[in-house]
Amino acid sequence: MRFLTDLKTDENDYPEAATHWRLHKDFKNLVNQKLMEFRSERAVLGSQLLLLMKNWLVSHIITEDRKLVLFLESQGKTESCSRTD
Repeated sequence: MRFLTDLKTDENDYPEAATHWRLHKDFKNLVNQKLMEFRSERAVLGSQLLLLMKNWLVSHIITEDRKLVLFLESQGKTESCSRTD
């Protein structure tokens, strides 16, 4: 959690911060929608929901989070990326 706090502190410097956080919000909304559908037995099966989440997370980490790391590296702000506290 410390990394996310530090990242939000740096987000005003990151040119794509608004887009990056919107992607997180959109994903959260999508998962909540699919959970509601699953609970009401209208649509997505549990395994399909897990696959959706896995695919989004892997894709997001490979593309969007990678862009963010490259930006942080260029700004000399990568020390927060390795924190575990």
